[in-house]
Amino acid sequence: ATDGWAFDQEVKIKHHKSLQERRDACKAFLDAHDFSGLPVVMDTMADSAAKEYQSLPERLYIIVDGKIKFKSGQGPYGYHIWEVDEWLNKHFS
Repeated sequence: ATDGWAFDQEVKIKHHKSLQERRDACKAFLDAHDFSGLPVVMDTMADSAAKEYQSLPERLYIIVDGKIKFKSGQGPYGYHIWEVDEWLNKHFS
């Protein structure tokens, strides 16, 4: 959220205070990005799905043919997204 823990974002979205604001934010995000053909779901205001399925500590993986080929350090500070980009470019360019 732009009024919270914000990253440099294309879509400027404030912290949601209602389900309608969350729907509007979801729509704005989807309008700005191409997710055609992918199912998209939205969590409740209680963040039930986020709490149930959160992954802590975060970690980035690259899996090829069912095998882990790259595993990052623990996030959010122990990995760098550019390492994933580098690995992908090296192995799939």
